[in-house]
Amino acid sequence: MKKEESLKNFFNPKTIAVIGADVITPKIWAAYGAKAKIPYIALAMDPVGSEKLTITFAIDDENILTEGRTPTGSPYTVSGNKHDLVIVPTKVVAERIQIRIVNNTADAVYSLKAVGIPGRVLTPAIR
Repeated sequence: MKKEESLKNFFNPKTIAVIGADVITPKIWAAYGAKAKIPYIALAMDPVGSEKLTITFAIDDENILTEGRTPTGSPYTVSGNKHDLVIVPTKVVAERIQIRIVNNTADAVYSLKAVGIPGRVLTPAIR
């Protein structure tokens, strides 16, 4: 089997479900170079069954693996088979934020549909 064929079988671009995984997003700019007040993170989930998700986050230059912040309410339980919105309180001031989602339920499937990070700019972006 060629390398391209094996990768094609491994990664199906239509499949966006995460199964029992530890997912870390890249660092997301809240206000493109400016400090912003980030009150919460909104996660649109599409669960299949019932899952417990531990959500942590890190800001700016923090290392999410060693300095991850655990918000109030984590782990979050999502269940059912309909769209579910999880609001994760952050209450931080930062330029960038990184999110880590760990599924604590074995063999459970969820699909992360969207991430919303509202931010109110506190300093000008041009320096």
